[in-house]
Amino acid sequence: MVELANSEEPETIRDLSATVVSKEEAVQDVDFVILSIAFSDSPELAYLFSDVQAPAAVINTSNDYPFRDGEITKVNEGQREAVWSASSSVGS
Repeated sequence: MVELANSEEPETIRDLSATVVSKEEAVQDVDFVILSIAFSDSPELAYLFSDVQAPAAVINTSNDYPFRDGEITKVNEGQREAVWSASSSVGS
């Protein structure tokens, strides 16, 4: 089964061919999570990943786009995006 969530309410994507769930439901009892969000939103969604059970994998496809995400000091100072993202969200 494929479950799909977005930043809006589930009703906004009901017409897609997937089971539509909330973002909280999308990380429960799963084998993996594909995270594709605005890079700067990672810290705001960190709470979601406390319920992801091992050995579930979190695949983060988010990238820093400074014109959209604003200034992320640590990344601009050379910290790799994956390290910042993990320490700011999934790895919190």
